[in-house]
Amino acid sequence: MSRVAVARVLKTRGLAGEVKVETADARKDRFKVGDVLKIESGMTLTVKRYQAQGIYGFLRCDEISSIEAAQPLVGETLYREEEDLPEPEPDSYYVKDLEGLPVITEDGETLGTLEEILETGANDVYRVVDATGHEIFIPAVKAFVVGVEPRHRILVRLIEGMR
Repeated sequence: MSRVAVARVLKTRGLAGEVKVETADARKDRFKVGDVLKIESGMTLTVKRYQAQGIYGFLRCDEISSIEAAQPLVGETLYREEEDLPEPEPDSYYVKDLEGLPVITEDGETLGTLEEILETGANDVYRVVDATGHEIFIPAVKAFVVGVEPRHRILVRLIEGMR
């Protein structure tokens, strides 16, 4: 079984053990009552309540009932088992499904492999590395990313100066 990072705990909220989390997207159904989460130490958390606010949200878990119990979670990454993840929304993908894919232009030229997805304020940026180690940075927007076939390839359109 493989774990996937789904959120990061930012801070505590209130005295009853609720925490503010940051997630990868704004899905309101990110966590449902009864979902099982884990932290690096192996501690298991069961979702009691989740209130989404954009990419942030407030999370209560059965195992955490006080601010003192919640405080050690600040800065922790929350994980889910891969098979428990919901299907991504249309035109959305899990990072794990994209990293390592070949990146190919509309003309059929292989640019390299998607090595990393960089989070910026406006949009994500794909860091593509070719066999010689040369890097190309491609904004992950429809103007440049023409198509994505998870577990197969990423099709892109480059403009002058992107290489």
